Amino acid sequence: MDKNVVLAHFWANKNQLVTADGIRLELEHDKQVFIMTSLKTTTADYYDIVMSAAFELDDFIAEMEAQLVDDVTEINLDTMFAWLISGKADYLMTRPDHE
Repeated sequence: MDKNVVLAHFWANKNQLVTADGIRLELEHDKQVFIMTSLKTTTADYYDIVMSAAFELDDFIAEMEAQLVDDVTEINLDTMFAWLISGKADYLMTRPDHE
C-alpha cells in the first residue's frame, strides 16, 4: 500500500484512528504509529492493563500487510496479544487505589 494513502487516512481523522475493538492508533510526526488499548479486570483484585506497541510507519504498513486503507484498522485484541508474545508490544498493569 502506498504510504501517502495511509498518511491521508490518518490526516483525515486528526492523526487518530479507533478500531471496532476500541484500540487506538495515533500517528506522530507522520513517522511513527502508536497503538494502545486499556483493559480492566472485573475480579475483586481490580487491575488496569494497558497494552501498547509502536512502529515506524513503513514497518507498520508491512506488519499489517495493508492492501487497503481499511486494513490499518483491522487490529484487534488477538493482534495485540500476538505482538505481546512476539515482543513487539508491551504492557503495564496497575492497581488503582480504592477507598
